[in-house]
Amino acid sequence: MNYELDDEEQEILEAFRRGELKRMPNADEEIALAKLTARNTLKKSRRVTLRVTEHDFDMAHTRAMEEGIPYQTLLSSIIHKYLSGRLTDLGPSVVRETPRKLEKDDDSASFRYS
Repeated sequence: MNYELDDEEQEILEAFRRGELKRMPNADEEIALAKLTARNTLKKSRRVTLRVTEHDFDMAHTRAMEEGIPYQTLLSSIIHKYLSGRLTDLGPSVVRETPRKLEKDDDSASFRYS
């Protein structure tokens, strides 16, 4: 495999050849984590049907709009974070009874929530 290295890559390669690079103490853990991440990234997504209340759907849709992502991506991320133990409970929170609506300001090209 022949390709041109940029300056930083060339510097790293030369340091490796000179024996100047040292192995990290937790290199095996980092390598295992990188492999697991790569495997999970390359896995195909599976379509699921999920029933949620209208209220939860509206809240998810509103939050996704606030984040600028599709609501399906938001829900998938929430499920993944929960199952991987990275979703933490922040305790009781205030939940709106009605989701905010995105409205266009009359005098500008911007939007606001009401």
